[in-house]
Amino acid sequence: MITLVSSDAEVSVPSTVTVLAGQTTATFQGSTVGVVTLLVATIEALFGDCPGITVDLEVEAPVLESLGLSPSTTALLGKVTGTVTLDGPAPAGGLDVDLDSDFDLPIGNALNLTMPSSVTVEEGETTAEFEITALGTLLQTLSARLALLLMALSRHRR
Repeated sequence: MITLVSSDAEVSVPSTVTVLAGQTTATFQGSTVGVVTLLVATIEALFGDCPGITVDLEVEAPVLESLGLSPSTTALLGKVTGTVTLDGPAPAGGLDVDLDSDFDLPIGNALNLTMPSSVTVEEGETTAEFEITALGTLLQTLSARLALLLMALSRHRR
């Protein structure tokens, strides 16, 4: 029986592992939690009076892997769900992801996107969702209402 020890509580390993008769190796499963910065944990294997053998395990902080929109197109006043995905679990306390829109059309055709300035990926999770609403300018809204009113009046006169 081989005793296993981790130098950091963020990296869990079983307390022992058994090498079966006739074998020279044994496999074990360890686990980690999300971290804010790079963590290097040392795993040590101890057997009887033999000197321990160590190996370092690097646990990297999660980074933004992708940003998705569903649907990817919308009409005026339409709502879109955005999803941010991390490449690993968020650390204790969650991870805030800043959001920004670089949406710019010529004046008169401007479209405002309303969305939060950030979204939090909760502790242990890899994704978080947020809502985007497409709001037209006052000029577009008035133009659309005027066009609808004119269409309704022209149909009513027939």
